[in-house]
Amino acid sequence: MGANSAEGPGSQSRREWLTRRHIALKEARETHFWIRLLRGSNPRIYDGPLAALENESDQLVAIFTAILKTARKNDAANG
Repeated sequence: MGANSAEGPGSQSRREWLTRRHIALKEARETHFWIRLLRGSNPRIYDGPLAALENESDQLVAIFTAILKTARKNDAANG
């Protein structure tokens, strides 16, 4: 997700920029899935760093979702 987000400013078009953000969101959701799967399979390893990573992945999903919502709103307003 970091690589797609970092390449966003170098996009050749608005569509490419949005695509990179969508890919980053999908990757964030996938990461969140794997962390939840780990938590479910072995609750003992969940305490500490893994709990923090799950929280961070929640935040990244929210951030990328907000970016895309704002972009859609701006696109609709501009025509």
